[in-house]
Amino acid sequence: MSAKSFGRAKIGQGGNFEIPQVDDGVYPASIKDVRDRVGEWDGQSFDQYIVEWELKDYLKEDGAPATLAQFVRIPDGLYEDPPVLNDKSNLYMLMSAIGYDMEEPEIEPDDWIGKRAQLVVKNKKIEKGQNAGQIRPRIETLLPLERRPAAQRGTSRPPGERPRQRRPANAESDW
Repeated sequence: MSAKSFGRAKIGQGGNFEIPQVDDGVYPASIKDVRDRVGEWDGQSFDQYIVEWELKDYLKEDGAPATLAQFVRIPDGLYEDPPVLNDKSNLYMLMSAIGYDMEEPEIEPDDWIGKRAQLVVKNKKIEKGQNAGQIRPRIETLLPLERRPAAQRGTSRPPGERPRQRRPANAESDW
C-alpha cells in the first residue's frame, strides 16, 4: 500500500474555499454540505465535521447565496461504548438547532443536508495560526428557526396588502 501523491503543487488559496464578507447579524440558513476531516489546534489533532451553510438572505455579487463554513469538533464521548453526546458540545448545539430530538439523537451527518437554522454571525480577528490578524465572519451560535403561529401572521397588514419583501425580487426561495 502506498500513500497518494500529488506531484508539484502551487502555493496559494486553493480548494474552492471562499470566505465571504458577511456583516454581524442573525441569518436564516440551510446546510449545503457536510464533510469530515482531521483538525489540528495547538498541536493536538481531533476529528471534526465541516458544515457548509448557505445563507438564504445574504447574496454575493453574482446573485448566489453566500456560504459560511462551521467547524464542529466530534466529541470524544462519541467514541465510547455506548456513544455519549455532551449537551455542552457544538455538535449538540447544531443538532438541536436543526430540529433533532435530543433525547437519543442519531448522528447521521448526510441527513443534515437541507436542514435549516438561524446563524448568529460575528466578525472576529483570528489570533493564532496562518491567518492570524485577519478578520473573518464566524458562526457564534445556532438558533432554531422561529415559527410564528398562524393566528399572529399578517394581522398587522390591511386586507389585500402584500407583505414586504426582504429579498431581491429575483431571488428564489422555498422558505
